[in-house]
Amino acid sequence: MNQKQISNQITADIPTGKLPFRMTSDILFKIIMQSSTKVLKGIVCSYLDLSPEIIKSIEISNPISLKEDISGKEMILDIKAILNDETIINLEMQVINYNDWPERSLSYLCRCFDNLGPGHGYLQVKGAVHIGFLDYTLFPDNPEFYATYRMINERTGQLYSSKFRISVVDLTKRNLATEEDIAHHRDLWAAFFKSTEWGEVMALAKKDENISEAAVTLRKLSDDEVFKMRYQAREDMLRQEWDMQYYYTNQLNEKDAELADKDAIIAEYKRLYGELK
Repeated sequence: MNQKQISNQITADIPTGKLPFRMTSDILFKIIMQSSTKVLKGIVCSYLDLSPEIIKSIEISNPISLKEDISGKEMILDIKAILNDETIINLEMQVINYNDWPERSLSYLCRCFDNLGPGHGYLQVKGAVHIGFLDYTLFPDNPEFYATYRMINERTGQLYSSKFRISVVDLTKRNLATEEDIAHHRDLWAAFFKSTEWGEVMALAKKDENISEAAVTLRKLSDDEVFKMRYQAREDMLRQEWDMQYYYTNQLNEKDAELADKDAIIAEYKRLYGELK
């Protein structure tokens, strides 16, 4: 199906008004990605600056099934992209800030990097890439829309290895997209994941053929009762996590305030005692 056919299909069948899903939902993200090799290749090429022709094949090693209860499962998309050599790519959508993203992403990346088979030499290790789509700012003091981290020599900038890479997409900072980001349509994908109306999805679908295909999947999922049930179960679980995080954060803030008050009282007693001496 070419771009014009896809656009015609969406135009003829697209609803209006609010989207039925939160587009940053991790289960929605994974189902859309695993539903189309074209979409998967498109987003990987966009964020890793690759030409589609370079990817000889691409497959998901851990697809999810809507027949299973997936409300409590991790939603890490493990992708094996075969370029000139095999590269393992993780894609993950994360909405809740647990303040552990650097450690979490490193853990997944190292797990992927530990991929040597029996009898293989170290030169045969496959590259590992982790791309995280975050609905919050990882480093508030240094906000970026799209950032890539590698192991380098701190003094000279010498790259230690090209087989180890972490990329972070801040969906809340699309306004900071560079010319390079825009050229590769990274900002369009971010806009897609932040859409709240069918009209927004339609406008983006007309600008990128891979987003067009993702929009077709989204339209099908909006009529899929099994998916909607699994989606709602997942949302309910995440809502409980949000509530717990909010509760414990407030508890900690209250305790910190109490300690600050006690410290202020002690300091005042010390001051008064010093004046009496």
